[in-house]
Amino acid sequence: MSLFTLAFREDEGPSCSFGPDERLDAAVQLMSTIGDADAEGVVVLPAGYVTAASAAKRDEWAEVLAASSRNAGVGVVFGIDVDEAQAAWGMERCPRSFAYACDRGRRLLWAAAPTGRTSLLDGRTVTIGALRMTVLFARELFGARSTAAVETARPELVVVLGHAGPTKRWLDPLAALDELAPTLVVHQALPVCRPVAVPPPRGWRPTASRGAVRVVAYRREADGAAARVVGN
Repeated sequence: MSLFTLAFREDEGPSCSFGPDERLDAAVQLMSTIGDADAEGVVVLPAGYVTAASAAKRDEWAEVLAASSRNAGVGVVFGIDVDEAQAAWGMERCPRSFAYACDRGRRLLWAAAPTGRTSLLDGRTVTIGALRMTVLFARELFGARSTAAVETARPELVVVLGHAGPTKRWLDPLAALDELAPTLVVHQALPVCRPVAVPPPRGWRPTASRGAVRVVAYRREADGAAARVVGN
């Protein structure tokens, strides 16, 4: 089994611009390519991979990715934001985030919003192919409930969907998660103060492509997970 992530050159600077259509096309093309070569491949996209102007558009785009997962015969985990640009009490609302997970088109997680409720986090653990994983938003790292949910679920992998990249504040909660299961952080490279690099999930080896659309493939190492590396 392999995991695949997408990153765009615009995340590292203003040299290119990729709108929702281009981002969705890139994800669909990647799933199609993976389906021809890896029957157990899983594509993982960050929180806010695309931003929709309405819940209806969010649902339309989610259906596109679910259909591609089914047609390609691969799994997909992704985040969509909704920014309806509505004002409430004189203030604009922040975009709302939603997480999804599909296994060959079969819905496992659908429009799950960030939460602090343990009962809802219990439903974040899904099995795609042969891989049992727990899906979290980055903002959920900073409470004991996410760690407790992972400890109870005992997944083989934790997937953290972020918008911006990790900072030093992330290291302790990531290390706590990594004690329980290898942890993959997937994010867009939005500017943050004092960003830090986090290693790939232990037991998985990354290989990155080059170009305007950067694909990173993570493959399980033959000797399995080694010592803890997050936060070192």
